[in-house]
Amino acid sequence: MDLLLADVSRQESPDRKKAMLSAMVVFKDPNKREPGAGFCRLAREEFARKGDNVTIWGKEMERLARDYRQG
Repeated sequence: MDLLLADVSRQESPDRKKAMLSAMVVFKDPNKREPGAGFCRLAREEFARKGDNVTIWGKEMERLARDYRQG
């Protein structure tokens, strides 16, 4: 699943400037509403995102709202 989700983010943002679409996918466990380690690794290594895991994810969710609100 990690590879599929990484590919979705790469294809949706080839220049790595748009939001990572895979940020919308979180753990099924209701106590863990955050992305997995693979998401955060991809965010840091390929999308040059900075911060702790929760900060990276929160900023990506904000980017998603902004990017897709505009159409």
